[in-house]
Amino acid sequence: MEEMITGARNSFSGLLFVNVFNSMNAFRVSFNSMENHWLLLISFSLTVVVLLFYVTGFLIPQKAEELLQETYPEYKMVKSD
Repeated sequence: MEEMITGARNSFSGLLFVNVFNSMNAFRVSFNSMENHWLLLISFSLTVVVLLFYVTGFLIPQKAEELLQETYPEYKMVKSD
């Protein structure tokens, strides 16, 4: 079940990136003619989005058991029964 959720989450992330790419092509964004402050804003925004996808898609699911036991100590007692 967990593999199915992870697979769905990864495919959603892939679809989002494809849609961003298609939107940029549809609006004919020309990065060569943009001012530097717009390029910095776009690159910073894309970096934040990629980091958020990494944290929510890979880092948190890998550490889910540890985080649950740290946040809720009774989770360990219920899980071991």
